[in-house]
Amino acid sequence: MPPNAPSYYYFQLNAELMKIDPREAHNMFIAKLTNPFTSVEELKDMFMKPVPPNVGQILCTIIRHKSGFNRLWPKYTLHLSDSNKFLLNGKKRSGNTTSNYMITLE
Repeated sequence: MPPNAPSYYYFQLNAELMKIDPREAHNMFIAKLTNPFTSVEELKDMFMKPVPPNVGQILCTIIRHKSGFNRLWPKYTLHLSDSNKFLLNGKKRSGNTTSNYMITLE
C-alpha cells in the first residue's frame, strides 16, 4: 500500500488478485464485474470500494440520454469503454428541489 494513501483506501485486498499478473488481475476483475451471475451484494461492494491497486484503472464511458421525456429528467448509462458492456443506469428523479439520482443495475 502506498504510504500517503487516503483512509478509505485501506480495505482487505483479495489475496488472489495481489499474487497474479496485473493484466490477468484486470481481466479477472472485469469478468466478475460483467458476469450476470455475480450477486448484487458483490456488485455493490465492487462499485462502492476503490479498485485494488494490482487491477489498475478501469476506463468507463457515461452516456447522457436526453430525448423525449428524458429532456427534463435525463437518464445516464455507464459502460465499459473497451467492450461497451453495460454497468449502471442513473436517472434524475422528478419533483425534487435538489438533484437526486436513482442508480440501478438494469
